[in-house]
Amino acid sequence: MNGASNKIGMSVRERIIDLEQDGKSTILNGFQAPKLTSQKNIFSGQIILYRPGIDIPAIKEDLQSTLKQYEVKQYQVDDEMKPIEGILHFVVYEDHVGLIESSAVRSRWLERYLTWLLKSATDIIDDNSVVELQAKFSTKDGIKPPQNAQHILIPSRPVSNSETTETTTLAKGTRVGGTVSEMLRLLGWKKHEVSKLIESLPEGSNLHGDLKIYAKNGRKNVDFQRQTLDSAFRNTDAQDIILESKNGNQRGGLFKLSNKCNVRKNGALFEPEDATKVIWNQILDWGKNGRIDLKV
Repeated sequence: MNGASNKIGMSVRERIIDLEQDGKSTILNGFQAPKLTSQKNIFSGQIILYRPGIDIPAIKEDLQSTLKQYEVKQYQVDDEMKPIEGILHFVVYEDHVGLIESSAVRSRWLERYLTWLLKSATDIIDDNSVVELQAKFSTKDGIKPPQNAQHILIPSRPVSNSETTETTTLAKGTRVGGTVSEMLRLLGWKKHEVSKLIESLPEGSNLHGDLKIYAKNGRKNVDFQRQTLDSAFRNTDAQDIILESKNGNQRGGLFKLSNKCNVRKNGALFEPEDATKVIWNQILDWGKNGRIDLKV
């Protein structure tokens, strides 16, 4: 590390960065692992995301009052308190990463923060390098997945012109993905044009659409390499992607190990040291069961 990294280890303020230049600050709040093992090359900590001066909707009146309607106001937190939007706990050992995500801070945010930390705040990686948390595509029953894909198909959620239709149950993919109307808007359609298209369909109809991606060299199709796909879709829900190849199609199976664990809490927050221990013990358990290649 360079000279600046000495301050990074001593002071939290040296580890604060506004990654998106939007007023949100990301902090690595300590990165010394507790004494989990004799191994010294464990890196762990909390990634905290907060926005200073956040406005919080609040009810002004006593909830036990007999008023017909409560008054709702925006309450601005003072400078003494820093409202946290989310916390991610992580443990890194060799080429394995275990983490507990929050809804606001997920693995993609950890990638971006570690890239900044190792590139800008230290000299561990060069300007052209980035940190990626890889996941691998796999199939059930130990069958080796195709190593190439001719097409990448990204399904969208259908849109119905019937108020009584549960459109999310009709989708081929996850309920989280974008809708067909959102896809059309990205292509330049106006909102009223999309609405007119949907309304023109017979009652109870559903508008479907998938995004198909492929590559050509002249008239010849060019395959996508599995290693590239593993990297590109590492932060994507596996059910959102269909890979089409000569050997068949594959949906899902992005190999991300997960397990439900009990972590001690202090109010609504996880105890940082216990979260680290739980993550580390889970990594060890996966190693003992042969789920990951772990040498401790």
